[in-house]
Amino acid sequence: MLKAAREYRWLRSLGVGERDVLRALRLASRSTLVRANDEAVVAVPSQRLGRLPRERVVSHSDLLALLAGAGYRVVATRVGRLPEGQQVYMVHVKRGGAVCSCPASRLAGDPLCVHRLAAAIVLYQRGRLDLLEWLPAAVGEKKKWRRTRRIKMSRSRRRLGASRPLEF
Repeated sequence: MLKAAREYRWLRSLGVGERDVLRALRLASRSTLVRANDEAVVAVPSQRLGRLPRERVVSHSDLLALLAGAGYRVVATRVGRLPEGQQVYMVHVKRGGAVCSCPASRLAGDPLCVHRLAAAIVLYQRGRLDLLEWLPAAVGEKKKWRRTRRIKMSRSRRRLGASRPLEF
């Protein structure tokens, strides 16, 4: 990470958590700047891309056919590969903010996912600081979002009888 020491210090000075910075630096090293005009598009790979086992063929019983009355049959299926839409996330960065298509942004409402951070690092390395005016505000939103999420999770865990809150 010696190459990225400047980016690390920059993000930490903005208040981004160390774990998030390290994950974003790892993704930024594999990211590609697709387009950089008044709007930048950065292709950021999924974090799970290298962690899945190799693609292989497995056999399993076709339960749907069994329930439909077609009898017992064994089917071969390929497993161990992410769907096409989950291999690379396109991050669209404008002066006012960044939009990511990852599940953390779409479903959980994360205001500053690791893919947006990786895109910000790529743009920082390319000298496009004019497109990163939104980043300090997004860091503050992320802190508020984590705080409210932690409170919600601890309340729900208390209802379920858990003793200590989850860590993020």
